[in-house]
Amino acid sequence: LSNLMNLGCKGKILSVVGDDDEGDRIRELAEKQEIDVSGLIKSKDRTSIVKTRFLAGHQQLLRTDFERIEDLSEDLAKQLLAKARDLLSGVKVMILSDYGKGLLSASFLKSLIALANEQDIPVLVDPKGTDYSIYSGADIVTPNKKELSESTGGMMVDTDEQVIEAAQHLIKTSG
Repeated sequence: LSNLMNLGCKGKILSVVGDDDEGDRIRELAEKQEIDVSGLIKSKDRTSIVKTRFLAGHQQLLRTDFERIEDLSEDLAKQLLAKARDLLSGVKVMILSDYGKGLLSASFLKSLIALANEQDIPVLVDPKGTDYSIYSGADIVTPNKKELSESTGGMMVDTDEQVIEAAQHLIKTSG
């Protein structure tokens, strides 16, 4: 989202942060970039993800991630879906970045994509995992070559022709 904002786009965020200092910092950073944070929900049941990079000069030596991966509760999913309905006014595209952290469960994805489809809003997905059927109904899914190979059972993706064949296979098998 930050990259899009730097290109002059306006952005809205829909997500959950913990009711913690890190969650407050995430909100502050988004607001500083003029991102609409009305879809950012604080939850006492979740902790904000913190990634710490250890550098030597300009080179990253290692990174530690403090996170607890868990699916959204039914209550949080309902709250987020209600926020999504409110946020879609004036939206030109819905971008779903799936980091595999539990926010975008299969059922929640289905609801978000259906909501966008009802309003003729294109859906672009940065996927995670190997089951792309959970993104059925999206307009564009953008796996890298490694993800494309993994999601097609190991199809080769070394040449343009192989990438096209794997992509067509993925479209047919996942919707």
